[in-house]
Amino acid sequence: MTQQVNIGINGFGRIGRLVARAAFANPNTTVVAINDPFMSLDYMVYLFKYDSTHGRYPGTVVAENGNLVIDGHVVRIFTAKNPAEIGWGTVGADYVCESTGVFTSTEACLSHVQGGAKKVIISAPPKDNTPMYVVGVNHHKYDGSANVVSNASCTTNCLAPLAKVINDNIFDANASIALNDNFVKLVSWYDNEWGYSNRLVDLILHMASVDN
Repeated sequence: MTQQVNIGINGFGRIGRLVARAAFANPNTTVVAINDPFMSLDYMVYLFKYDSTHGRYPGTVVAENGNLVIDGHVVRIFTAKNPAEIGWGTVGADYVCESTGVFTSTEACLSHVQGGAKKVIISAPPKDNTPMYVVGVNHHKYDGSANVVSNASCTTNCLAPLAKVINDNIFDANASIALNDNFVKLVSWYDNEWGYSNRLVDLILHMASVDN
């Protein structure tokens, strides 16, 4: 992919901040806007810069003229409670990560589209029939028809790739169970925070390749 994908983030909590880190670490993505009505700009700088689990952010992050400036990139800050009032379109945020944990249905997330976003990715299991995609499992089924999708849960992102390997190569994991002397326990290592956030960015990149 030659054109950089612009991402907006709604909710600068744990997942929102790590998605931002993952996006800035990926040369094909950048964050152009963040919306959080409950966090001051100075607190955003502090929480993004210092992480007790993942360490200090290796780049630069400062507050400047009411916005965040990360690694020299200006990130527009919004403080709207209603997603429809966030100016995603004014800053070119085509793909929005919905990480508040509040808006977890297609109906609720379509408000982001009203604000100018092209597609919305929920960083949680949806409360309705919003399609869920897991990179490495079923991301190839995304056809661009849905404006709102879900990256499923962190647990699903951990277990589904392993289940797919078993299902595709050994036996039908949904309909079978094997209990014998050769029974093997399979362990999958997965980082529920950093791993999940990177897979969400990967999903956005795949969606952009299909949409374009």
